[in-house]
Amino acid sequence: MTTTFDTSHPDVARVAPRDLLDQQLYPPINLYRRFVRRDHEGFNQALLEALEAHKSYWTADEDREESVEGSLALGLLAIGYLAYDAGFPIEVESPYLPQHFRAGAGGAGAARRTARGRAPRGLRRAPPHAGRTRQPLSPFLPFVPSAPDIGLHFVITRRVAGASRGLYDPFLQALRESGTSGLILSGDRTEGPLLSGVAAGPRPPGRGTLVRRGESPRLVQTAFVPVAPSHPREHQ
Repeated sequence: MTTTFDTSHPDVARVAPRDLLDQQLYPPINLYRRFVRRDHEGFNQALLEALEAHKSYWTADEDREESVEGSLALGLLAIGYLAYDAGFPIEVESPYLPQHFRAGAGGAGAARRTARGRAPRGLRRAPPHAGRTRQPLSPFLPFVPSAPDIGLHFVITRRVAGASRGLYDPFLQALRESGTSGLILSGDRTEGPLLSGVAAGPRPPGRGTLVRRGESPRLVQTAFVPVAPSHPREHQ
């Protein structure tokens, strides 16, 4: 996480236009770092700054201002809901957040900070609970294409049951399109091809098919190796 934060800073990264890095790609990473560190005060300040940056980006010219893509700050909203569910007091209001989030996340009597600016064109109220942890990795979606450049890694596991449907999740689709590696273990063959035309099948525990871009799929055997504690207690 620290490596990703450092290498994605606009002063360091060179993988996208400066305004895109400054105002769209970097702020969600900074906000997520505050969430991971449980920094309540820093989270609200970072959210306020991120929303101001979002507004600056999507009102920079007429084409952007007319685009519905900037109507809601979806990445910031997703992280905001993660924080809200974790008990963070959300003290920020903005027309780029849905009204139900602005009304409910702060709680009665909470001090409010406002990211000022007129409501964006095309803004529609999201249905209740929209995006509320159903896709917790959505904030990272814009970073998948540049993940190798900024040192961002994901390790994702899921059951084979329902995987053929689940792989249509936007984040998982982006990973597949980027040529990510995968290990397909035992599962129901009727789920069909999961990665590079490879389907699951009944196999012994730990055995699976390793799929890597540019290589033929190969059968591998994994093993569980217990890790000894760093400072084992001495038996007396």
